[in-house]
Amino acid sequence: MKATIYCRISTDEQERESTSLQNQLGAGKKVAREEGYEVSEELTFMETYSGLSLDRPELTKLRGIARDESIAAVIAFTPDRLCRNGEDILALAKEFKTHGAKLIFVNEQWNDTLSEGQ
Repeated sequence: MKATIYCRISTDEQERESTSLQNQLGAGKKVAREEGYEVSEELTFMETYSGLSLDRPELTKLRGIARDESIAAVIAFTPDRLCRNGEDILALAKEFKTHGAKLIFVNEQWNDTLSEGQ
């Protein structure tokens, strides 16, 4: 089963903290291994960009792959690394699920059922 990993920071300060791109990537790879997913370099997305907009180069690529390829999961460190807006997180979760990909957060439980996940 293939998965993608999405890592995002918005400031240089975050790169020096525990949320650095490399820390997010390492944690994402660990979860992928534990869950039985394969993540190739082509399915790893890292960017320095504001999370307030869904119009981000690497996120756009990830969404295209989720739409066009068979991936089983999208892994992100925490919801705020994927998006800063809760409605956008729910929209992406629905989009990924529609295309057969489960959304997994490394450091937070995520329930994508309609009653509890929202």
